[in-house]
Amino acid sequence: MSTLKTKYQLFSPRIYEEMQAVLASNVTPGSKILDLGPYEGNNEIFLDGLGLKVDIDCVDIDETALKVLAAKEFQNITVNIVHEDGNEFLRNYDKQVDLVLSSASIHEMNNPRNQWSYMNWFFAEANRVLVPGGKVVIGDLYFPDSISDEVVEEFRKWQWEAIHHASSREQFVYPEMIEETALSHGFELVSKKEIRAMREIDRRYYVFVLQKT
Repeated sequence: MSTLKTKYQLFSPRIYEEMQAVLASNVTPGSKILDLGPYEGNNEIFLDGLGLKVDIDCVDIDETALKVLAAKEFQNITVNIVHEDGNEFLRNYDKQVDLVLSSASIHEMNNPRNQWSYMNWFFAEANRVLVPGGKVVIGDLYFPDSISDEVVEEFRKWQWEAIHHASSREQFVYPEMIEETALSHGFELVSKKEIRAMREIDRRYYVFVLQKT
């Protein structure tokens, strides 16, 4: 493996472990889930392994990733795959679900030029499609202000060369914004956790569980 691909530990196993612990605690048999940005279905594999009989609408704009997801065989969960922009799908969604899941996708879906407006819209829509007592689970990465733009840009360039995908710093949503906008839309904070997701630089990962009241 080249030096380029070993300069950073891109994804720590801990971020998957934190999300899986949250899902194990908040998904119950018979749940209906809207997964916005499932990519290749790591969370679906985990839920299927728990033996939970759940129904998941998986919506992603990445057609290649969805083909990988579609090829997987599940024993317990029902997966409905939709190739569409997550925001457009959510805007027109007419089902009621128990859980809205965004795992490492909110930084791709939001509007970097007006994140406050976007997150207010997101939680208004989540409130609309959730059953009473339903939950939103959001897990994503960000760089705290203590990390310089130069360090972030160096990492972004490396990531682009390594996997041909790299989001700008401005795309990431700070956890304080998520909590504040959720509470303003009547959600209750059930839990939140933040960990350092990289050894080399202070890249953070957070997981929120927010419940409709």
